[in-house]
Amino acid sequence: MVLKLKLLRMERELTQWEISHASEISQGRYSMIERGLIEATPEERERLAQILQAPASTLFRPACRARTTNTASAGAVGSNLHQEKNGPNEEGVR
Repeated sequence: MVLKLKLLRMERELTQWEISHASEISQGRYSMIERGLIEATPEERERLAQILQAPASTLFRPACRARTTNTASAGAVGSNLHQEKNGPNEEGVR
């Protein structure tokens, strides 16, 4: 499970070290917080919220990632399968 905390950090192009340094949390502890292995203290939550400019209540929720579908590739695969099954088209192209 990816926490919103990690996605916000990545969106802002910050490293774990930069966040941990700014929040005065050791990098090892921050890493464990980000991975959901340990819980942040209320003070740590507030500092992280200020750094990431996000409500503290949202930082530790599971993150929803948008799914991306490459429809062009899917269409090309479908087209190729159709051509293989039905043979060449009018121009003689498969």
